[in-house]
Amino acid sequence: MADHATLEPSEARQLLENVERLGTDAHRAVRLPYIAFLLTLGVATALGTFAMTLTTGRAYSAILMGMVAVVVFLIIGFAIAVQNHLAFSYSRRWCAYIAAWFVPYAVAIATIVWLPDADVFSAVASAAILLATSACAVWEARS
Repeated sequence: MADHATLEPSEARQLLENVERLGTDAHRAVRLPYIAFLLTLGVATALGTFAMTLTTGRAYSAILMGMVAVVVFLIIGFAIAVQNHLAFSYSRRWCAYIAAWFVPYAVAIATIVWLPDADVFSAVASAAILLATSACAVWEARS
């Protein structure tokens, strides 16, 4: 083991800088699946809900099933990707992210169900989904 009594101040600063860099790299590596999940969830549900507004019949069903399949695949892939990196599972921040996504998503679904001819309102609700999840991803990237 090295004798730490002979460590020069410049060497100590260099070691501290290396530790800080490694900590930052590790933090970014753990956060990447969360950011990817939030962005993909937002894109899939925003495009899916808006596409459901514009279609009827079999096309509506195909879009609905496609959106559900993408979201299920996304959740399974996310669970596999973060199984060893439970950085903030069950935290207030994660609950806030899901709530921020769910509110505009619920509005978009309600628009599809109760206002089937309100294309502009549905587009705004779908854009709100994308905006909310993008804001959450940016917040996660900066934390």
